[in-house]
Amino acid sequence: MTTYLEALLRQTVALRCSDLHLQAGERPRIRLQGELTEVDGSSALPPPDLESSLLELLGTEQRERLSDQGYLDFSHSSGHDARWRCHYYRQRTGLSAAFRHLAGKVPSLEELRLPPQVARLAHLRQGLVLVTGATGSGKTTTLAALLETINQTYRRNVMTIEDPIEYVHQNARCSIEQREVGTHVPSFHRGVIDSLHQDPDVLVVGELRDYETVRAALTAAETGILVFATLHSNDVAQTIDRILDMFTHEEQQLVRIMLSHSLQAVVSQVLLDEPTGKGRIPACEIMFRTPAIAGMIRADKIHEVRNAIQTGRAAGMCVLDDSLATLVEQRRVTAEEAARFARHPRRFAKGRQEWFVGAAAHKQAARTERRHEPRVRGLNLVNLTELDEVGLGTELTVGRTLDLSHEGVGIKLNHQLLIGTRVRLQLALENQVLEVQAIVRSSHDLHDGTYAIGLRFDKLTPEHARTLDAYLAVHG
Repeated sequence: MTTYLEALLRQTVALRCSDLHLQAGERPRIRLQGELTEVDGSSALPPPDLESSLLELLGTEQRERLSDQGYLDFSHSSGHDARWRCHYYRQRTGLSAAFRHLAGKVPSLEELRLPPQVARLAHLRQGLVLVTGATGSGKTTTLAALLETINQTYRRNVMTIEDPIEYVHQNARCSIEQREVGTHVPSFHRGVIDSLHQDPDVLVVGELRDYETVRAALTAAETGILVFATLHSNDVAQTIDRILDMFTHEEQQLVRIMLSHSLQAVVSQVLLDEPTGKGRIPACEIMFRTPAIAGMIRADKIHEVRNAIQTGRAAGMCVLDDSLATLVEQRRVTAEEAARFARHPRRFAKGRQEWFVGAAAHKQAARTERRHEPRVRGLNLVNLTELDEVGLGTELTVGRTLDLSHEGVGIKLNHQLLIGTRVRLQLALENQVLEVQAIVRSSHDLHDGTYAIGLRFDKLTPEHARTLDAYLAVHG
């Protein structure tokens, strides 16, 4: 290795940076806590010199592949057991490269500080498990930690198909064979098909990139193999939709049936900066298969899966915003950092966090939010539509009104709503319907499969206020 590259890689490790970027004619850049910055004291190499330095890491076959396709993915080991995932690519100014630093040993799930229920995935016997997220969100590292848990616990035959091989696993109780796309197999799809003839108990597919690979992975999961794979998607519902969208309309009903039987879990994760600036911590949206969720997938009601996750806390499931709120409550991340990744950023808005974080805050909200005003109990049904960030309705839910006052309404639902969510209500008041907007202020598990949701009216017009006053005057 050239002294130039060796020094940059050493500096990247010493500064605890995740990535090193080399661009022809530009100063090297490193990624620290998610932010790119130029390397202090470094200088730019002219395009021919940088290309010469980069090519020294490649063998003859790798150089030919780079020449043929214009890019190359491979792994590399440098001094002190440091491993790198490398990507070479040609662009306007010449050959450039991105190096991702990999830990010298496979980290444990505890070291990654993942939610404890993620460990359950390592103890499944069969089916499909997906770990999803954006590039750089730690999907591959999570898979490696799960595989190492299996390796230390069970006696199984494990096959991996990776591009490239990032973490090297040593056999403990398992027999592990790792294959690299482009070196040992021509593609992910071919690797999955070949593995079916090698009697695997566990199959790890580095990425579901295309129709053929997804179809092969689903087939493997249906045959009784435990299949782990990654996918670029932001949440559970989007993950399922992404898979379905890879198939033609005629095939989608069959794929929904296959997914309803095979999809055991989805973990969608993001990485957040810690307040100390010394590390990053994951937040996860987690779904486990239940009969209800399987039925939603089969019936093409993917939009209802999020509600099923919210009501499945007892089974270890959680939506991303709840995971973020837990980290904020524990002061492991700031509310501002959580808001960057939240589905409902206003939940973490400055000055409003007391409503949204922690059981104590929920109790305080229940005490102070509702004033001592006339209220009606045991009303009939209420229609509720959840609103997105631009005010568009996304779903309709029917609940029963628990109480009503001038300030807001309490309703009983069979699923939970995120605190801070805006909703549109249709309240049946005798012979007329009052339609208003409201904000979820509290949410309490009634431990009977239902939830008590406290809503505060928002933007109540004078006409609506008079209608409500007249109703409460009679029924309060």
